[in-house]
Amino acid sequence: MGKFQDKVVVVIGAGSGIGRATALAFAREGASVHVVDIDGERARAVTTEINRNDVRAAVAHTVDCSKLDQMESLAESIYKMDSRVDIIQNGAGVLVSAPVEKIAVEAWRRSIDVNLWGVINSLIVFLPRMLSQGGGGHVINIASLAGLIGFPYTAPYSTTKFAIVGLTEAIAIELGGRGINFTTVCPGAVSTNLMNDGLLDLPGRWADLIRNAIDKHATNPDLIADRILEAVFKRKGLIVPSPEVLPLWWMKRLFDEHFRYFAGRAAAVLVRK
Repeated sequence: MGKFQDKVVVVIGAGSGIGRATALAFAREGASVHVVDIDGERARAVTTEINRNDVRAAVAHTVDCSKLDQMESLAESIYKMDSRVDIIQNGAGVLVSAPVEKIAVEAWRRSIDVNLWGVINSLIVFLPRMLSQGGGGHVINIASLAGLIGFPYTAPYSTTKFAIVGLTEAIAIELGGRGINFTTVCPGAVSTNLMNDGLLDLPGRWADLIRNAIDKHATNPDLIADRILEAVFKRKGLIVPSPEVLPLWWMKRLFDEHFRYFAGRAAAVLVRK
């Protein structure tokens, strides 16, 4: 039997990347998985992959998590099918990477609607049901290293990811005594569609620098998924599943002023072609 045998798992943003890898991992461990993505074709492909491997049945849902009415319909549908939800992962995200003065208001709104309101909408529709169903539950919120360290040219993305870190910490403290556990996931570079699907308008050498860093150092989503399942099983509150970025995080925490100064100097140099 798997570690999550007979658990009902909802993975939002499961069409690719970390979401896809986590949906597959939970299914391998015996869970019944609801695969949720705004791209219905991607969601159905992941569901087919799960069901083809002859594990617990998976169900695909085409949902825009930034729309509260669609999320409410999703929750109603899932509870009608399974009567409960044990684990939810909120991982839908969009990336806007550009100089802050060039970012259009529509791009700001889309980033906040998907990255942050997508999580909030999920909490609005699922938390009351999880609290009333009995037996507790676990919520996984995918943030980013950009939710722990502010990186240049990622203002909308960092804004939402910092918010997710704070939001999750606050409600984890509030609801921990009522049987709901929370995990915040803050990976570094990961091999996903985030950059390909995002909006990038980077100055100087930044685009090449970021793409080279991802090509050389990006973590496989399957490894992130393994860490997530371990964190849920052990009820860990915060994980940074890309160990190579831990020194950068600690440097920022211990030497914040110096970190900002040298990071700013480096950013200025890299803008020059």
